[in-house]
Amino acid sequence: MRKAGIEPAAEAAFPDHYAYTEKDVSDLHFLREQSGAAGFVTTEKDAVNLGAMLPALQPIAVIPVRMDLVDAARALDTILDTLARRGKPVP
Repeated sequence: MRKAGIEPAAEAAFPDHYAYTEKDVSDLHFLREQSGAAGFVTTEKDAVNLGAMLPALQPIAVIPVRMDLVDAARALDTILDTLARRGKPVP
């Protein structure tokens, strides 16, 4: 957002793959009220993680995230290795 010249009114950070709770949504509403923000912004990934709680954060802008793999073969090897170490079946 900052690269696009948009300065957020406030920020809240959550860990990767976070399982959002109703308390988190309540805390976000409190932060919005305190900061005077007009709404929320999140990534597509976190929108999925918010699941059924996403509508409770309206108005909300869901921003797509783009990733370019510099070495796709290495990335795939890393993913498959991680799955194997976790004991997950590898296709």
